[in-house]
Parts: sequence; structure tokens; C-alpha cells
Amino acid sequence: MEKKPIKIKVCGITGSEQAAQLHQMGADYIGFIFYPGSKRFAGIVKLNDPDLSLYSTTAKYTGVFVNPTEAEVKAVLQQIPAISVLQFHGTESPEFCTLFNKKYEIIKAFGVHDLFDAEKETAPYISCVHYFLFDTKSVQHGGTGRSFNWNILAGKKIGLPFFLSGGIKEEDVADLQKFKHPDFYGIDINSCFETAPGIKAMQKVQNFITILKEA
Repeated sequence: MEKKPIKIKVCGITGSEQAAQLHQMGADYIGFIFYPGSKRFAGIVKLNDPDLSLYSTTAKYTGVFVNPTEAEVKAVLQQIPAISVLQFHGTESPEFCTLFNKKYEIIKAFGVHDLFDAEKETAPYISCVHYFLFDTKSVQHGGTGRSFNWNILAGKKIGLPFFLSGGIKEEDVADLQKFKHPDFYGIDINSCFETAPGIKAMQKVQNFITILKEA
């Protein structure tokens, strides 16, 4: 069976210039956070740039939300029509995800801790989202730079493609290449590739993407 390349999602982008660079580097998903409590809050003003639409065919723009209202999500989508993927990173219900899953790809994120039951937690969402994302559980809802024990997912029946997230850094490449799960789809990177919150160290990102894509 032909090995499928690992998808790379770069999250926490706060401007269109770095978004354009990520397209050239081969990122598959580019995440913009619309959670005001995040240090990487993008805000509509920073991203309301017509140039964003020029790149929407090469990578998927992802809007990241934490417990938003339906109106809040729709307001962002109206302002930034290039977004084609929605990531819900809070305690959003399956019913809430269903409001958007016909028109947009949906990523449902889960905070993983030592007693996390992957099969139980993901089961209600199997029929209403397209991907799962497993991050380190925190009150900040991500972006902590802390990792979790990936072995918690080993042998678990997930049922949908999933992203690994949480404190992933350059030094993790070898371990990521060794990680095996039939539903392992992609990697989400964020805070460990920054010079400041929301500003990526682009050479580090490029090196990471290149190594994983060529593996």
C-alpha cells in the first residue's frame, strides 16, 4: 500500500504575508484563531485582505473557534470567504458542528489528558465532523507548547482522520515518523515555531515541512 504523505497544518497565523509564504512552503492547512482569549487572536481586520483569496486553492484556510455562537462564526466567514475549514476547539456539541458541516470541512479538537478515553469522547462526533485533532488539555485551549503522551491513542478506534497537536517541535520529526495509527492524518504546529505569539519562525517551519514531506 502506498504511504500517504502527512498533512501539515500551521496554526496561529495573524497576517496574510506569512499565509502567502506558507503556501509556497507546501503547508496543507493554515489556521487563523478567532478566539479573543488567545495570544494568537487573528481578528478580522488583520486578515481582511483580498490577497488571501489568491492562495485558497493551494492550502486550506482554517478558522479556529472556541465555543462561539453561530452568529460569531458566520460573521467571520462573511468577512473572510477564503476560509473552507472550521476547527472547533472548545466544548461545541455535535449539533453545533452540524450547523456548518454541509458547506465546510469540520475539525473537532479534544484536549487530551492521562485519563482521556479517545473512543468515548469522539464517538458522538463521528457522523457530523470530518477530522479530529488531539491537543494537550489546557485552560488556554491550545498554544501552550506542551505535548501529551501519543501512546494514549495507540490501539484506539478513532474512526476519522486525525491531527496530532500540542507542543510539537522540530526535534519531534523522528518520533512523528515512527508514530503509527491507521487514522493518523496530519500534524498541527504552532507555538514551538514562533519568534513571538502569532509570528512564525518561517525557516524553522520550512525545514519541518521539507523533512516530513520528503520522508
